[in-house]
Amino acid sequence: MVGALLYLRSVSLRNRITGSVKRLRQPKYLISAFAGAAYFYLMIFRRIFLAAPGRSGLPGAPGMATPLLTPDAVLLLASALLFLYMLGQFAFAWYSPAAQPRLKFSEAEIAFLFPAPMTRVQLIVFNLLSAQFTILLSSLMLTVLFNRFSFLGGHVLARAVGWWLILSTVSLQSTHNQLTVARQIERGGPGVRRRVLGVIVLVVGALGYSLWQQARPAADGDLRGFNEMAAYVTRLLDSGLAHWFLLPFKWVAGPFAAGSLRDFALAIGPAVAIPLLFGFAIVRLEVSFAEGSIAQAERRTQVRSAWRAGNFPTRGKMKAIRAPFVLRDRGRPEMAFFWKNLIAIQAWFNLRVLLRVLAVLGAIAALNLQTHRQHSGHLAPLVLAGAAVVTFYTLLAGPQLFRQDLRSDLANADILKTYPLAGWQVVLGEILTPALVLSGVLWLTLLAAGWAWMSLTGPAGVVGPAAQTTLIGCTAAVVPLVVLLQLLIPNGAALLFPAWHQASRSRGAGPEAVGQRLIFVFGQLFAVILALVPAGLLGLLLYLATYWWIGLPVAIVFTALGIAVVITGELCVGMWWLGTRFERLDIALELRP
Repeated sequence: MVGALLYLRSVSLRNRITGSVKRLRQPKYLISAFAGAAYFYLMIFRRIFLAAPGRSGLPGAPGMATPLLTPDAVLLLASALLFLYMLGQFAFAWYSPAAQPRLKFSEAEIAFLFPAPMTRVQLIVFNLLSAQFTILLSSLMLTVLFNRFSFLGGHVLARAVGWWLILSTVSLQSTHNQLTVARQIERGGPGVRRRVLGVIVLVVGALGYSLWQQARPAADGDLRGFNEMAAYVTRLLDSGLAHWFLLPFKWVAGPFAAGSLRDFALAIGPAVAIPLLFGFAIVRLEVSFAEGSIAQAERRTQVRSAWRAGNFPTRGKMKAIRAPFVLRDRGRPEMAFFWKNLIAIQAWFNLRVLLRVLAVLGAIAALNLQTHRQHSGHLAPLVLAGAAVVTFYTLLAGPQLFRQDLRSDLANADILKTYPLAGWQVVLGEILTPALVLSGVLWLTLLAAGWAWMSLTGPAGVVGPAAQTTLIGCTAAVVPLVVLLQLLIPNGAALLFPAWHQASRSRGAGPEAVGQRLIFVFGQLFAVILALVPAGLLGLLLYLATYWWIGLPVAIVFTALGIAVVITGELCVGMWWLGTRFERLDIALELRP
């Protein structure tokens, strides 16, 4: 069976690589692959190849920098993090057990292996060995990423083996948790869950009490630097009950924290024994997993198909969604597209989500007002920084995340072309819903940023209250135009290059997929900046011409008006041109392989 598994995985990997290489004969995949390879080189591999000798992570290398953490500190911190993660995983398995025990099989594996003359133990072993391929790849990636940092010390091969053992133990424990919970609930009934959760609470309470008893107030020297803080934390973790609770997790993390070849040889035995014990226990569990595995495979296929179609799948049964408003039989046809796309996003972006966001903002404002009255602090800088970060990511990634527009309906272009509508009307109607959502997010961040700015500057600031209010209002008026311009560009790219757009949705991995997404994101950013240059120049001229004669508030109004006029003109021209492109689009010809 092991030989058959190795043959299956090797042939699958070979076919995948061969298919990817064959796709590179098409220019769209070749350009994307170059972009993806350049991204990986600049962000990851260049820093490794050009790293200083002192950061190589190899013991005894010339000029090697002394690691910030000792092997004992690395071992304790790694074991503590591993303990917290596995304890949380164990508690969640009992708090929210799966409806049916299951193992991860693909639909093809289920179709070929389940009817085959294989025992239950052989299927479990096949599943556990199959997971090792993913774990090995993840271990290599984590080793490559973390080898750039020298504060851990140790050898790169020890790190790779350590990551493999840690990830294997976590994966096996997760499988063991699921099967054990299903078996115990089947035997002991629902009451066993309460007893196990009670034991978990008692263990956590006892551990917390022990740490509180062993802890001493940190002296000034304990918090002076990174090494001192790490030493204080490690002394705390190596005392009382924590020492005994962390002991098996120290065995698992031993190879990862080994500082020498001797330490690695001594630690490898217990570290390998623990995942082997988990695997033996899983094989011994008499639990039926066939029905749950089939349901999980079907669900995974449905989720993958929904993502490729541009939809966000939801958990549980589908519920009837109330229409956002009554769609009249008369009126602008663009509102029909707006109504349809609003219904499509209500499953994950609805009034409840908006109320939660407003509640968080209200709590922050109330807390800031209270601290401001007590003169004990001020949250305005934090709110301003958070608003800036949210604004940046909304402008950069928002149009790529909110795809309930023409991109999601591109496969139905032949049906849309039968409507008695001009092409620009279809384009405008499709982008109204994401424009409303992104504009609403930016309005909230603008409101928070404006409030924080006024709180910081006050009435005596360089810009008076009237000018501040005018600037916030004018910016809010220009925001929807900028958002429409941002959405027009990726929708236009989908119309101009529909094959690229479809490939970016259906291909989930590989350098060419990463390259295509990078091309779309940075191409959109460059196009938006290029389109805003004329508006910015006109706004600057109007500001300089009116500021010295009329005053700052009126100058801001004229500047915003000039910017709005230019962007509106660009939107009209862009929608008209894309509308003509949509009317001439032949989706069957464009997506022909």
